[in-house]
Amino acid sequence: MNMQLNEFDTVMEQIGFGKVHCYIMLTLGLLQMLTIHETMGMGIIAPSAVCDLRMSLVQLSTITAAAFLGIICSSYFWGYITDKMGRRWILLHTISIMLLVPAL
Repeated sequence: MNMQLNEFDTVMEQIGFGKVHCYIMLTLGLLQMLTIHETMGMGIIAPSAVCDLRMSLVQLSTITAAAFLGIICSSYFWGYITDKMGRRWILLHTISIMLLVPAL
């Protein structure tokens, strides 16, 4: 374990730590917060949807679980694409699409 830690420290000393790393951490942190906020928002909408749409508990749980199921199922796909195309390419394209879609 100590050997891996020393190798990691050596690599970090060689590449340095700068503003780019802080910018990346901030951007990815905000994107993660957006994903969690969108997914957990169903907990706020669900109780009123039961009354307004006269949904059963099975229908409610299916809709609530759909967001989590989408994340789980698509993670393998995006992992594969990221391995093939690179993280930068994926981030640039998915963030651009995310910003354009609400405008439509």
